[in-house]
Amino acid sequence: MLSDPGAPAIITVAAGNDATWTNADLLDMAGGAIDVLDTHGVPSGEYVPALLTTRPVSVAMLLAGALSSRPLAPLGPRMTEAELLTCIQRLDGGDRKSGG
Repeated sequence: MLSDPGAPAIITVAAGNDATWTNADLLDMAGGAIDVLDTHGVPSGEYVPALLTTRPVSVAMLLAGALSSRPLAPLGPRMTEAELLTCIQRLDGGDRKSGG
């Protein structure tokens, strides 16, 4: 990515709304995502639950997590509230409702 910042990193194709994000664009978005994680005090090694889609900003968020040693736990936007809660409770290996 760093060797050719102007090269396409992500190309989206949609009816009448095609777009290209370069390596530099993706790294810039990832840098912004790292800033958000820093601002919220997320420590290194902490899993970060995130509702992700297939959009470029989600790819940037995944990259930010990898670059900053804060792995994202991707959650699907179509998951029900109960499914989301179960996934979040399991992130640390325990059930937060029961404490273990």
